[in-house]
Amino acid sequence: RSRSTQALHYFGYLTMKAANDVSGAVEQAKRSAEMASAMSAAGLYMDLAQLQQRHGDHKGAWEALVSGLNARPQTAWVNEFAGTIFEWLGAFDEAQSLYGRSARLKEDRFGPRAALARLKTWRGIYGPVRAEVVDLVSAHPNEGLLHRLLGIIDVSEGRLEQGLKCLNRALELMPRDAESLLWRAEVA
Repeated sequence: RSRSTQALHYFGYLTMKAANDVSGAVEQAKRSAEMASAMSAAGLYMDLAQLQQRHGDHKGAWEALVSGLNARPQTAWVNEFAGTIFEWLGAFDEAQSLYGRSARLKEDRFGPRAALARLKTWRGIYGPVRAEVVDLVSAHPNEGLLHRLLGIIDVSEGRLEQGLKCLNRALELMPRDAESLLWRAEVA
């Protein structure tokens, strides 16, 4: 099979995607992925999973994520992207595992470390996450999300004054952040 055939199937995928023909997009994506490099196939499956998730085909999205992960299991961005889609699907254990793997594969990558800290905080895991968030804040002091997470952790563990300071800093960086505003209103 030639590269031009693979390119035609990829173009078919893009055309079906643009036309909101999910079943046609799935068919074209699978054909294109069969002929693509592992990296291209992984990216194609991640995009397909996002399309399927947005159209309510959660089973199809799950299958596309597994295919993409099978194509490039040791690639940090593939694990991080799959973690995001699994999180959107409500599969929090899978998302947490993939964010963790992505962070281990490329330790200097901010995204999966922040996503893992956010997800654990939302799941009520505070103590073990606090040190990671403090480390992230020291490396990225202007990331409002991190200050919000630290504020939530501090408030949840009873350090109200410290939590309020972190939430105020988050709001300096992200003035319209609804979650920070809600947490601050609860403390104040």
